[in-house]
Amino acid sequence: MRETGIYAHPSQIAHKLEGQQSFPRGACGNASVLQGEWLGRKGFKGVEYVAGRSDEINSHAWLVCDGLIIDITADQFDMGMPPVFVLRAVEGAMRTGYSNFHARFEIQTRHSCVMDGAYDQANYAALVKVIDGLR
Repeated sequence: MRETGIYAHPSQIAHKLEGQQSFPRGACGNASVLQGEWLGRKGFKGVEYVAGRSDEINSHAWLVCDGLIIDITADQFDMGMPPVFVLRAVEGAMRTGYSNFHARFEIQTRHSCVMDGAYDQANYAALVKVIDGLR
C-alpha cells in the first residue's frame, strides 16, 4: 500500500503532521486514522480502527476492513514485519483471529473508523488537510 497509492508515502505525510516526523515510530494511531479516513473517502465500507496493548510491545493500532488486517506501521517494532502488512483475518485460528504479530495484543478498543466528532479535532483537521492535499 505504501507504494501502490492506497496510502500516501510517509514523506508526503510525516512532515505535515506535528509529532509524526519519525514515521512509522509512534505513528500507528494517527496513521491508522488517516488511512481509515482515506479508505472511507474512496468508498470502502466498514473500516474499523483496532488498538491493543502488549507487555512485550506496549501499544499498537491498525485497521480491519472487509476481513483484512491493514497495518502500515507494524515495521516500527523491529520484529521483522514488512512496511505494509495486509492479511485476511481468520477468525478462530488464534486468540484474536489475527496474525501472530497482532495476536500479541490484548484488544483495548475496536470501533468504526469514522472520524467526525470521534477524534481530536485539531488532529482531525490536520489529517483531512493532508488527505485533501493528496488528490
